[in-house]
Amino acid sequence: MTPEAVVETPIEATILTDRFDDIHKKNLEFLMSLVYGVRAKKVAVDEAISQYLAKNWSIKRLAPINRVILRLGTFEILFSETPRVVAINEAIELAKVFNDEKDAKFINAILTKIGE
Repeated sequence: MTPEAVVETPIEATILTDRFDDIHKKNLEFLMSLVYGVRAKKVAVDEAISQYLAKNWSIKRLAPINRVILRLGTFEILFSETPRVVAINEAIELAKVFNDEKDAKFINAILTKIGE
């Protein structure tokens, strides 16, 4: 399976694929478990995210990288043994790498609500 499994657009696929080569092999197994997990639980993950978006927003309106980060973080919170605070922090750090502080705060807010 490829990182494209958690994405809907070529832009999202490119974002993950470009980073795959940079990931240490040990972490690659963990990432792949998240990719498989998001794919298997995508409907539930997207529903969890969508309930905390503004009324006039759908998950498809989110920036592709934010959508990917939110899906990975939501899956970790809801369906993995990763402690909630760790999953949220990982997502925030990813957002800071790929985006700016504003996006990191947005992702933090959504994932914190999901984790409550």
